Amino acid sequence: MHIDINRNKSFSVFLTTEGMDISQMNFRFCLEMENTIYSFPAELQGDSLKVVLPPLAEKIKGLEPGNYNAYLETFTLNEDNKGYYLRPWQDTIELKREPRVFASVEEEKDNSGIKAEIVEDENSLKQDKIKAWPEPPKSYTMKEHSDKRERKHTKFGKKLSREE
Repeated sequence: MHIDINRNKSFSVFLTTEGMDISQMNFRFCLEMENTIYSFPAELQGDSLKVVLPPLAEKIKGLEPGNYNAYLETFTLNEDNKGYYLRPWQDTIELKREPRVFASVEEEKDNSGIKAEIVEDENSLKQDKIKAWPEPPKSYTMKEHSDKRERKHTKFGKKLSREE
């Protein structure tokens, strides 16, 4: 399994129990990193567990991508403080950092002293008309043709050639 450390991750684990009451058990998902164990609650839903992990990079400072030990823990205690501690699943998982890009817009105060004004002349656009994009140079214009010698297909199956 791999987990993007910048995103939420949810998954289910199916359980089979024998000889104990599953409704009396507590569950958690654990990640072991550099002698520290981080645990996250797991919720019992019927015969499976639902695990929802937050973005790990936000919860674990200095987290680096790599392979880490992960396991599912379950424990139960009865009235005599006796019970069970079990690890029904254990594996190595890969933590990845997918590329992300952030942008923010910051308004600036205009200190330049330049004022914008509307100038109308015969070339200006009117509100009800939109100026068309200029035509591309002929060397970039493609046209349909049926010449079998020079076949070029688009991903939609049309035959194309350069306009001379």
